Amino acid sequence: FLGYQTQAIIPYSSPLQKLAPHIQQLSMESNGKSVTQEGHSLDEPAGAVVFGEPGTNAQHSFFQLAHQGRPFPIEFIGVIKPQYNQYDYKSKGITNHQELWANLISQPAALALGKEDKNKAKYFPGNRPSSTIILNDLSPESVGRLLSFYEAKTVFEAFIWGINPFDQFGVELGKKLASDIRNELALKNKQKDHRFENMDEITKFYLDTLFSGKL
Repeated sequence: FLGYQTQAIIPYSSPLQKLAPHIQQLSMESNGKSVTQEGHSLDEPAGAVVFGEPGTNAQHSFFQLAHQGRPFPIEFIGVIKPQYNQYDYKSKGITNHQELWANLISQPAALALGKEDKNKAKYFPGNRPSSTIILNDLSPESVGRLLSFYEAKTVFEAFIWGINPFDQFGVELGKKLASDIRNELALKNKQKDHRFENMDEITKFYLDTLFSGKL
């Protein structure tokens, strides 16, 4: 939507570290289509490339791109109550959970506002899209609401595009080809002199390389 083809999901909570891969599968497998339910081609393929990491990991991997390179929407997720009691130890006068919140608040602000600088390498353009979702805690109810939100969002996007989010024909071709290759591997294991004559040249090269044990 809005011309963006990529979306990042950034939870500032390590127990949600598997959330982004889950939403990646939910969104990309459901809405990665280019044909409507009526069989008409879409003007542009539907679905976005979804990825993500827990907040502080993301800041030191791809946030450079987000701030000064190619813009893409980011959904930040914060949790008010930590899953575990905080240790009495504080670094710079704050707890680890408060440190996460400091970054959760600052990153969207930096994306939106940017920063002027005479040194162009230190200039931040700002006006970069993001949204923030806040959970009370990590209880089943709160996490369930979060998952329901993404499920509803996925279906709603599909309705807008006019596609069926409940089929995944795109994964079938690769599975069929893998089945054919699996049969060839089984024949080779059974008959050492078996040649991969029914395979295309690229597949034959890969299989011959596999059984030779070297390039």
